[in-house]
Amino acid sequence: MGKGGGSGGHTPVEAKESGRSKQLVKIVEVISEGEVYGLADGMKSIYFDKTPVQNKDGSYNFKNVQVEGRVGGQVQDLMAGFNTSEKEVGVGTLVKKNLPLTRTVTDSKVSRLRLTIGVQSLFKQEDNGDTNGTSVNFIITIGSRTYPVSISGKYSSQYLQHHTFDNLPSVPFIVKVERTTDDSTTQRLQNNTIWSSYTEIIDTEFTYPNTALMGVKFDSEYFSNIPTRTYDLLGLKVKVPSNYDTRTRQYTGMWDGTFKIDWTDNPAWVLYDVVTNKRYGLGGRLGEFGADKWALYQVAQYCDQLVPDGFGGQEPRFTCNVWLTEQRSAYQVINDICSIFRAMPVWNGQQLTVVMDRPADPVWTYTNANVDESGFSYTFSARKSRHNAIQVEYADKENSYEKTIEYVSDDESIRKNGLNVKKITAFGCTSRGQAHRTALWLLQTEKLETKTVTFTVGAEGLMHIPGDIIKVADTHYAGTNIGGRVLAVNGMTVTLDREITISGNSYLSYINANAKHQNIKIISVNGAEVTLDQPPVGLELYGVWSLTTQQVTSQLFKALSVKEESKGKYTIMALQHEPQKEAIVDNGAKFEPVGTTVLTTPQISNIGVAVNADGSVSVDSSVTGGNGIVKYDIRIYKGGVLYDVRLGQPSPNLNINSLENGDYSVLIQVKTDNGQLLSEKTQTFTINKPPAPTGVRTTGGLGNITLEWDWVDDATATEIFASETDDIKTAKRLTKVTARMYTHEVGAKQVRYYWLRHTRGVNVGPFNQQSGIKGESAVDIDAELEVLNKKLSHNIVNEVIDTALPARNLEMTKTVTGLNVNKFIGYKQVYNTADGKLYTWNGSKYIENGVDVNGIRINTTQLVGTLQANQIGVNTIGAGALQAGAVKANHLAAGEITGDKLAIGLGGNLLCNPIFANNGNGWTMYVDTNNIDHADWVFNRNTGYYNGNGYLDTENQFRWQRNRKNTNNGDVRLGGLYQDIALVKGKYYCFSAYVGGHRSFQDLNVELGAIEVIYKSWTGRGRKGGFESIVTGLEDEYRIFMIFKAKSDNVTYRLIINQWASGIENNPFMYIRRPMLEECTQYTRQPSVWQNAGVTSIHGGSIITRTITTEQLAANSVTANEIATGAVTAKHVAANSIGANHVATHSLTADKLNVTSISSISADLGAINGGSLKIGSLNGNFGTLFEVQSNGGFRLISRDASGGIELSSATRALHVWDGGTEVVKVGKLS
Repeated sequence: MGKGGGSGGHTPVEAKESGRSKQLVKIVEVISEGEVYGLADGMKSIYFDKTPVQNKDGSYNFKNVQVEGRVGGQVQDLMAGFNTSEKEVGVGTLVKKNLPLTRTVTDSKVSRLRLTIGVQSLFKQEDNGDTNGTSVNFIITIGSRTYPVSISGKYSSQYLQHHTFDNLPSVPFIVKVERTTDDSTTQRLQNNTIWSSYTEIIDTEFTYPNTALMGVKFDSEYFSNIPTRTYDLLGLKVKVPSNYDTRTRQYTGMWDGTFKIDWTDNPAWVLYDVVTNKRYGLGGRLGEFGADKWALYQVAQYCDQLVPDGFGGQEPRFTCNVWLTEQRSAYQVINDICSIFRAMPVWNGQQLTVVMDRPADPVWTYTNANVDESGFSYTFSARKSRHNAIQVEYADKENSYEKTIEYVSDDESIRKNGLNVKKITAFGCTSRGQAHRTALWLLQTEKLETKTVTFTVGAEGLMHIPGDIIKVADTHYAGTNIGGRVLAVNGMTVTLDREITISGNSYLSYINANAKHQNIKIISVNGAEVTLDQPPVGLELYGVWSLTTQQVTSQLFKALSVKEESKGKYTIMALQHEPQKEAIVDNGAKFEPVGTTVLTTPQISNIGVAVNADGSVSVDSSVTGGNGIVKYDIRIYKGGVLYDVRLGQPSPNLNINSLENGDYSVLIQVKTDNGQLLSEKTQTFTINKPPAPTGVRTTGGLGNITLEWDWVDDATATEIFASETDDIKTAKRLTKVTARMYTHEVGAKQVRYYWLRHTRGVNVGPFNQQSGIKGESAVDIDAELEVLNKKLSHNIVNEVIDTALPARNLEMTKTVTGLNVNKFIGYKQVYNTADGKLYTWNGSKYIENGVDVNGIRINTTQLVGTLQANQIGVNTIGAGALQAGAVKANHLAAGEITGDKLAIGLGGNLLCNPIFANNGNGWTMYVDTNNIDHADWVFNRNTGYYNGNGYLDTENQFRWQRNRKNTNNGDVRLGGLYQDIALVKGKYYCFSAYVGGHRSFQDLNVELGAIEVIYKSWTGRGRKGGFESIVTGLEDEYRIFMIFKAKSDNVTYRLIINQWASGIENNPFMYIRRPMLEECTQYTRQPSVWQNAGVTSIHGGSIITRTITTEQLAANSVTANEIATGAVTAKHVAANSIGANHVATHSLTADKLNVTSISSISADLGAINGGSLKIGSLNGNFGTLFEVQSNGGFRLISRDASGGIELSSATRALHVWDGGTEVVKVGKLS
């Protein structure tokens, strides 16, 4: 505000908001198929994003919440307020005046239509600064009917309205929303209109019988998105015994076999419901009597028994709380439910029953007397399959049923054998205590039940079924007679079939008439005659007996299978059973081992063979306890022939290195010091180690490194190890894959070293090499652009002297007063104000205007016009002084240019025959015949659809299209076109080609030699596309390229243009045009314009450096018309190689020299007397000109439309131009 008086100002006023939009979310969702009991605790059991609607104290966390539910009965009422079916279709598009929006409705069941439209904001700002409301108008057209809609008021944010329409026309019909108000053209008027969505409403009323439903309606202001809804539910009502109270878990009296309907979490009755329900279970197939309800009644009582919960309280042993949300195999579901109560389902021939892993009485006894002559055969679990830590995942009811891990470990086993973790999921488990017991049961099972037994019997094999507990009284295993048959029974005296020895309290066990085991104490023993303390009632002649003493007892096993081998002969396989396990798991009891043998000499009970990670083979044997000093003889056989022998070993365990692939067997014999054989055992194994990986290569990408290697077969996996240093000792396993490539995400500008090895099962092959394969990711493009933007943001004027002048190969001129011409002062060009002259340093002294003061010589950069040969001193023009096109063939004497003077250099094409002339002579086709046939590829000049155009004479394109043999793997290289060429170590190259394809990817690769990839023009697997829109095939978008550095000596590199499969797409196609290989620098990021360099009359390819010397060129055979303009540049002519004696007198005249193209000349050409020197030219104010005038003045100009510099002796100043504006002037300022 200015000083003095004046009228008063106006304070802008903003009108109040007219209101805000409010939306209610209404959701109806299915909770369960079938009738449920209902919510556990009303509104407290409903959760939005894990937050209860109502707290335990009765307060609410959310307002405006309406809930309706139905339990899923056969007959149930409609849910009030939720009696429509609605489908909302999002639109979310701005409505402009001249761009109405339309949508089509096709569902004939739609009764009403609700449109949600509104404004993003609605207000206008008056000229005086006030902010007021405004209005906007729509027309909604449904079919042929129109409905005007207007929104008025002031809204600073989005405001939406619902508009519902009935009496809809017949489907299909179009809904159109049209804006009639003009669109805003100023920020002062905000009235953008939006069509948010429309909702198709079906008024048909559904009750959904036999479906439990929940309907919720809530205010959207509480949530940014639709919240997840969670319900704590007492689930399906199922059949339970009529004498069972599901809440107290008590059974009253005897059960009569009838059922009632109620909710329960007892897994036995959940299983019974799944098996017998005819709607969603197996009832339609198995019927009402498809499950053994009497066996499940026993299981249910076992599940309901209370055990410690681990927190000082008690809980049922097993419960089942599960929500089955997807269709699954019945066998899987049944097995999952049975796993809850440690059981396995068994079909007994008539119905489904279960066998639990719990203590039970043995139902039969097997001894050496009632099995066949092969006796009992034992196998043991491998040590590495015995886990000592278990991680159980379960749904924790104390933490909103979130997945939680319970960890249980055997610390002593971990200290002894190392950590061996097993991860499982406890099905239907919501209790931490139950999860802990599940883990402990698995841990103790693998620790205590480590062996299985197999034997063959006669008809007695039918005395039990799978799951039953049996006794095995094996005399050979026990080392004493503990079982056999009865020969005679006389009162309390029993004659056995063999003599026995007892110790302490001993008992005779047999199967009585009730098929139960009977144990009777033994009073005395006289050889095979035993006196009991009571008559053995039910003991039959030739019946089976077993012995239990304080020292030894029979082994217990759980029958797993009974298989009929032939008529009357059955093979039984059983797993070791430890009855103490239940008390250990449920009540924390301590395990007390029971003796099952009295052997005093070691016995080989099991031999385990494992292939180690280093390729060696470990033989790990289990030996029973015993006394005395023994030694072990170990023999390895391959194909039945002795391969290796180790005699007199102190241990039955050993490591064997460098075993070849093949089938082996190991024989271990236990002997005394005297050589007496005590026992022996044989084990077979197979070594099938894969070969070392080959063809390993890395490619750097944006933030990742891709590894590729040669494919072996489907049975061979590949392990990848990585480290930040080239030390295999620090490498860690990255992954294990069955593929031929892997991409490792490492971030930008990262270096990693990789080692690969193949595996087949337990067989591990060698690493590809001891030194790592180096991989390096590319730079972060965003970060580099940010640095570049910062650099570009600097003021160009501040750096013009340091940047513009060197860019034009010019230097700053130093101004001095007085000059010692024989002393260099740090500047090549010096302006002396004492005499008003410009001096240039020639290496030994400063010369005036670049001219020797003695008048002897003048620099070549000052030459203009005709220069005769007798004016050029011998050896005065070096190779660096010649520009392309300056020297023609008729200027060169025969024999003076040799092969070492000629090289293609930067920008040339080093490839042979890059136009594929003569049917691609010099190129080779590679095809992976495992994936595609070696056929249907061709070199041709076809034009038109899907072909190229714009061919040179004799030029061809390469084209390949062929069906794949299989489409199982998308990461396969189908083949490619390659050429082998020698490259120079340490040089940088750019490899490029024009490619196109369909249903495939194309990329470039350099093989057979080590390279460092600097840059690639593609990301991912390569370039794809271009097949449908070929014009010439030579457009920029078709060209791919890579920049790389050669790193190998004396290596022929293979440059290949690949075709890769695209997923499962078949009939891939590719074409290739005009490949090119050129030398470049590490800073190159684009290929040069394609060249067909070195064209010969032989094949149209290139001439490799130093392959043509003067011996191949006849005198006068190379003339000016044989050398293309620019083909010979200064760097191609060695210094001092063209002397004055090589140029005939008067043959090198002004018309032969293209002076404007001479650059970077450093040679001293002598002196030119008289006249002026002018190099370059101007077009108006633009161009490059260096002029030395006859009066001693000079002028240097380099300028274009973007700017430039000018140095003049006339103005005695340096001028710098930015565009058409002079921005810097150094020197005389007026």
